[in-house]
Amino acid sequence: MGSVKKYILIVLSACIVLAAGYFGYKYYRELKNPVLPAIGAIPENAVFFAEFNNTPATWNKLADHTDLWKELIHIKPIHQIHRQLSLLDSLIKTDNVISEIIEQNKVLVSVHPVDTGRFDLLFLVEFPSLSQEYTIENFIKKALGNKSIVFQKIHNKVKINTVNIAGTERLFYCAVCKGVFLGSFNESFVTAALNQLNSGKPVERGAGFQKIMLTAGKKVDANFFLNYRYFQTFLSKYTHPATSSSVKHLSEFAQWSEIDLIIKNNELLLNGYTVTSDSSGQFLDCFRQEPQPVDVITILPYDVSVLLDFGFEDFEKFISGYKNYLKNIQVPDDLKSSLNKINRKYGVNLQNQFFSWIGNEAGIAFAEPAGNTGKNCYVFFRTNDIKKAAQNLFKIAQNADRRTGKEQFAREYNEYRIGRIDIPGFIPEIFGPWFSHLKNNYFITIKEYVVFANNPEALIHLINCFYKQKTLSENFNYQAFSDNISERSNIYLYCNIKKSLDLIKPLLNKELETHIENNEDVIQTFEGLALQFSYINRMFYTNIYLKYNPTYREVNPSSWETETNARITGKPFFVRNHKTGKLNVVVFDELQNIYLIDHTGLIKWKIPLPENPVSDVYIVDYYKNRKFQYLFNSKNYLFLIDLNGSNVADYPVRLAAAATNGISVFDYERKNEYRLLLGLEDNKIYNYNIKGELVEGWKKIQAKTTVPYPAEHLTAKGKDYILITDKNGNVTITNRRGEARIRLKKNFVKAKNSKFYKNETNSKGIIITTDENGKLTYISPKGKISKTSFGDFSPGHFFLYEDFDGDNSKDFIFLDNNTLTVFNKFKKVIQQHTFNSEVTVKPVFFTLNGNKSYLGVIDSKTKEVFIFDKSGRVFTNQYISGETPFIVGSLNNDGKINMVICSGNKVMNYLLE
Repeated sequence: MGSVKKYILIVLSACIVLAAGYFGYKYYRELKNPVLPAIGAIPENAVFFAEFNNTPATWNKLADHTDLWKELIHIKPIHQIHRQLSLLDSLIKTDNVISEIIEQNKVLVSVHPVDTGRFDLLFLVEFPSLSQEYTIENFIKKALGNKSIVFQKIHNKVKINTVNIAGTERLFYCAVCKGVFLGSFNESFVTAALNQLNSGKPVERGAGFQKIMLTAGKKVDANFFLNYRYFQTFLSKYTHPATSSSVKHLSEFAQWSEIDLIIKNNELLLNGYTVTSDSSGQFLDCFRQEPQPVDVITILPYDVSVLLDFGFEDFEKFISGYKNYLKNIQVPDDLKSSLNKINRKYGVNLQNQFFSWIGNEAGIAFAEPAGNTGKNCYVFFRTNDIKKAAQNLFKIAQNADRRTGKEQFAREYNEYRIGRIDIPGFIPEIFGPWFSHLKNNYFITIKEYVVFANNPEALIHLINCFYKQKTLSENFNYQAFSDNISERSNIYLYCNIKKSLDLIKPLLNKELETHIENNEDVIQTFEGLALQFSYINRMFYTNIYLKYNPTYREVNPSSWETETNARITGKPFFVRNHKTGKLNVVVFDELQNIYLIDHTGLIKWKIPLPENPVSDVYIVDYYKNRKFQYLFNSKNYLFLIDLNGSNVADYPVRLAAAATNGISVFDYERKNEYRLLLGLEDNKIYNYNIKGELVEGWKKIQAKTTVPYPAEHLTAKGKDYILITDKNGNVTITNRRGEARIRLKKNFVKAKNSKFYKNETNSKGIIITTDENGKLTYISPKGKISKTSFGDFSPGHFFLYEDFDGDNSKDFIFLDNNTLTVFNKFKKVIQQHTFNSEVTVKPVFFTLNGNKSYLGVIDSKTKEVFIFDKSGRVFTNQYISGETPFIVGSLNNDGKINMVICSGNKVMNYLLE
C-alpha cells in the first residue's frame, strides 16, 4: 500500500486529467472523433482498469449517498483521497462545459507495475469533437499558476506537458492524442499510451477479452477489467512472503474478468464474467461443469468465519482438468507422482480408497476462535457413498498406522466415530495450497460428508453444533447475507470480515497489516465478503458482494446475544414499544445500570441508577395516551422511565423509608388508575398512586414483621383480595382499602416459593397455596383453613397451579430439590422428571399458540433449560442455557416465539421452533 502522499498526488493529477482535457479542444480542433476509444490506449501490462460512463454521478452517489463510503473515510489515506476528490468535484462544477464533457464521456483509470516494485495509475478521458479556443497549457497555467508547466517535449509529433503541482514531490505528465487525454505521474505510462494510440491498433488482449467486453453492463456505476496475468504480481507486493506459494500461480487462475459495479447504501454489488485462455490449463478450466449447490453449510458450525467451497458435477473430470493445470504451472511433482509417493510409503491406494467416493463438493472452512486458524479448521468432502467412504478411510488409517508403528486412534462421541489418518499433510500435498492449514487428519463422517480437522475437539464442536441445529445455514446473519449470492457455484468464497481479521492479517505484508490494525474498528463494520464463480454459457459468471453493516451482531447458539457492562441481576423483562408494536427487553446489571434492548438485540440506551432495583418492571400508561413507561422500585426510590430513557414527571420519587420488597402494581378497573403497594421497613404496607403520592383512605396494613414478598391480588366472586405474606410466612388478607377481608381462623406458614391462586378445582376454599411442608392449603371466605397432601416436600419447594395438560382443569405442579412432579386434580402423576442437581430457579409456565402449555426448568448445575409439555420433554433439538428465570413472547410481534434468558453479563434470545 502506498503512502498518503502518493494518494494525494494521484488525486491531484486526476484534477488535471479531468479538467484540463477540455481546454485541449482548440489545440486539436481538427479532430472530430477519437481514432481509437480510450481503452485502446491502455498499455498491455495493465493489472486492471476501470471505466466510468458518468464520473460525477458515480462520485456523488458514493460520497453523498453511501454509508459504506462514509465509514471508510475514517481511514486516514482514504480520508485524504475523499478530501481531494471533493475539491476536484467542486472544481469541475465551476465550469458548465467541463461538467458536461465529464458527464457525457468515458473516464478510464488503469493500474500498471513499475520498476520500483510498486504500481502507478494512468488516467484517460475520451473527448467528442473539439470546439473551444483554449489550449491545455492555458488551463493548466490558470489552475496551477503560470510556472506550473516546467517542461514540454515532443514525442511522436505529440506534445507532452510536464507539470509541477505545488506541494507534491512528483511531476505530472499529460498529453492529448487523437481525441484521448492521457495523464500519469509516470512519464513512461504516457509515452507507452501515445505509442499505442499512434500505432492505430489496439493491444492484442486475446479472444477472451473481446468476449467479456460484450458482456459489460451499460447502466452501471463502473466497469472493472482484471488481467490475471499481472494480478499475481500486484498481490505479491501486499502479501506476506510465506503466502507467495499461494499467490504466484494466480496468473494461471484465469485470463480476464469484467465486473460491473453497482453501488448501494450499505452494499457493493459486482457482477460479470471471467474467461480463461484459449488453450486450457488454467485453474478455472477444472470447473467447466455444472455449478453445484453449497450444501456443506448444513453441517458446518454456526461460527464459521471463512468458507472456501468447490463444486464439480464430475470429480474425475475435475481431476483431469487439475492434472492439466499442474502441468501448466510446471509443478515439480505432478499429481500422479505425489499419489505414488504416498501410496508406496504408507501402503495405501488413494486413487481407489480416497478418490473413488468423492462426490460433487469439497473445500475448507475456519470457525472461531479466529486467533488460532488451525484449531477449528475443517476440510470437507461430500461423498457419493458415505459407507464406502468410512470403510476406506479407516482402512487407510489402519494401513498408515501399521507402517508407522503407531497405535490406531479410536474415539467415539455421541455415536460418531472419530478416526485419524497418520499421513501428515497428504491432503494439501494432493489438492494444493488451498488446504495447507490442515496439518493433522482427524476425521468423522456426518450426513453425506467426510470432515477432517487438526484435532478431535474441533470435530466435537462440529458434532455439537450439528446436533443442536446451530449450523451456518441456521445462522440468521448468514441467511440474510446469502440472499445476495447464488445457491449454486463452482467456486464460492465467504468471509465474515469481522470474525476473520486474525486469519487475514498474517497473510499480508507488515505495512498493510499495520493499516488494518490501526483501523480495525472501521473495518469491522463490514459484515462480509462473498466471491463466486459459476460456469455458464462457456464463461464463468462472477459475483462479488461486500456488505457494510455497522449494527451486525454475532450469532451464538442463541438467535442473538447482547452483552452488558457487568453481570446481570434479576431476570429480564419484556416491555412493549408503543411505536413499533414490538417487544423490547429491560435488564439491570451489578453496576446499577438499566438497559433497554430492542427486538434485534441492539442496546438502545443504558442509564445509571443510584441503586439496584428490588422489584419487577411494570408497563404503565402514565399520561393515558397509549404510550408506555416502565415502573419499578429500588430500596429507596420509585422509578418511572419512558421509551427514550427519560424520567417521567417528578420521578424518581424518594420513599419515606427503605423498601423491604418490590412494588405490586394493580389496575383494578383497567382504566389506568394504578395502585402501587409497597412494604417499608416499619413493617407497614403503603399504597401510592401513579404520581408517587400516598392514596387517601388506605388503611396501612401493619404486618407482624418484615414483608419481603410483593403483595398479591386476586379477584373471586366479584371481590378483590390483597394478600400480604411476611418473612415468617404469616398471611394477611385485605380489601382494596387495606381493611381486613378475611380473618384466618388459624395461622399457617406459607411456603416462600408458592403464590396464591384462585381455587378452580373444588369448593374447599376460594384461595389456595401451599404451606412450608408442601401441603395444599385452602382458605375459605370466612377464614377457615383446610389442607390436603400430595406428598412430602421441603420448605423450599416451588408450587404452581396451572392447566398443564390442556384439559381445561388446573393441575398441581411441584418442583422440589431436583424432582419435578405434576399432579392432576385426582392426584394422579401426569408428568415427572428428575434433574442431575437441585433446581434453585423458579420454573416458568407459559403457553404457545394460545392454548398449548409448557413448563420450563433450569438445571442449576449445567444451566440447561428443560422444557416440558404433557408428553414429556420438548424442544430437544435446541440447546438452551441460562441462569435466570426466562421470559417468553413474540419479539417481532409476528407469531414467532422467542425465549429471553440471561447468563453472566449476556442477554440471550432463543427462537423456539
